[in-house]
Order: sequence, then C-alpha cells, then structure tokens
Amino acid sequence: MDGEQYATVLDCTGNTTARDTFYHDFDPVRARFVRLTVTDWPKEQPLGVIDFTVFGRADGYDPPAVATPTFNKLPLDSKSLVSTISPPGR
Repeated sequence: MDGEQYATVLDCTGNTTARDTFYHDFDPVRARFVRLTVTDWPKEQPLGVIDFTVFGRADGYDPPAVATPTFNKLPLDSKSLVSTISPPGR
C-alpha cells in the first residue's frame, strides 16, 4: 500500500465484448491506491475513460448513519393557515 507496488485484482485483457459500461465484482482487497491500465484499444479511436469508480470502505470506518429529517409544524400542518392569491393586475 505504498503506491509503488500493485497487485492485479481484475484482468480484462482478453475481453472481446464491445460496450460502453463495464461493471465487475471482485473479492475485497486492502488498498490505498487504485491503478487502471488500458492495454489495447482500436488505435483509430482516441482512448477515453469518462468515469472510473471504486466502491469500498476504509478499515475500521463505519459510515455515519443516514440522517432522517423530522418536520414539525409545517405550514400545511396548520389548520389556521389561510392562503390567498391575488389575480394579476389587482
């Protein structure tokens, strides 16, 4: 985890499927850095990676609980609320 030595966890060099989006699952590994290496593509096309996302969580880190908003006494909850709309030009 020094950013110098890498282990291959997914190898798609033999891929023959042409599609815009790839999604791959693999067993969890401990890592600090992630490297994407593109080994071959049609040379008449420019190489482009629009998005590269890695999902996971840090060791010993529990994500915070999702906040649940609570609302009290919103205007629509009040029975005494009176709303008026004036027509344009008046």
